[in-house]
Amino acid sequence: MHEKRRSRRTASKVPLEIRVIDTHRVVLTAVINRHGALIHSPVPWAIGTLLEIRNQKTGVCAQGRVVWSGGEDVAGSYKLGVEFEAEMSEFWGDDYRE
Repeated sequence: MHEKRRSRRTASKVPLEIRVIDTHRVVLTAVINRHGALIHSPVPWAIGTLLEIRNQKTGVCAQGRVVWSGGEDVAGSYKLGVEFEAEMSEFWGDDYRE
């Protein structure tokens, strides 16, 4: 089965700061693209949760939301699909190349 994606996915561990209302967490990405990322989070945010996301490497901020939850992994973190409100290729800096 061939999946149609809006942009190429890249495996990359990028440290992000996530803010949800008064909660602040540091997470790592597993996969990134211009439209979002798959992250490993210590918090199982619900689908639809709005996020303020800051890339710790580039300092660039973006707004996004949780669009998918894969549940808890063996390390105790949660796999979450996060989508940016707008395409953000500059968000990833040197970690993302097309």
